[in-house]
Amino acid sequence: MNYSSKTEWEQELNRLKAFFKTANIPAPGNHAIDAALTIGDLKKAIHTYIIRAEENMGNPIFQGTLVGLQAIEQYILKQSS
Repeated sequence: MNYSSKTEWEQELNRLKAFFKTANIPAPGNHAIDAALTIGDLKKAIHTYIIRAEENMGNPIFQGTLVGLQAIEQYILKQSS
C-alpha cells in the first residue's frame, strides 16, 4: 500500500498506535533504526511521528512519517526477539 487514501493511512496509523501501546519501548540511547537514521529517544520520536501522521493524514508529502513508524516498529521487534 502507498497510503494515498485517508482510509488506508488511518488504518495503518491505528495499527501502529496499537502496537506502540503494548510494545516494550527501549530506554533512550543511540538506536540505529537503519543505516541513515539513529534516534536517541524512541518514545519522543514515536509521539512526534504519530502527531505528524494524524495532522497530515493522506498527504503524500508526510508519508515518510508512516514509513518512519514502520521502521521503528521493525527495530523494536528485532530488539525483542
